[in-house]
Amino acid sequence: MLKSQFARSGIELGPSDGPRNELKVRVSDVVYRGDHLQVVVDAANGSLVVKSTRKATTPRIGDEAVASFSPEQCWIVA
Repeated sequence: MLKSQFARSGIELGPSDGPRNELKVRVSDVVYRGDHLQVVVDAANGSLVVKSTRKATTPRIGDEAVASFSPEQCWIVA
């Protein structure tokens, strides 16, 4: 199972350890940016661009995962 934590965004790929929001995603792009990786994941309703630390497991294009994030990091835009 892919497990990777994304810096600053609070998004994790992999099983959550507590009460968190979760989305099924597929990795569509990974770009090396020197001190971090830029990872694009596709969910049912759109894509997320996240910043991954280089210490994390490097995801591969096509990997399926669960993206999770805390309720405090959600915004509703109407």
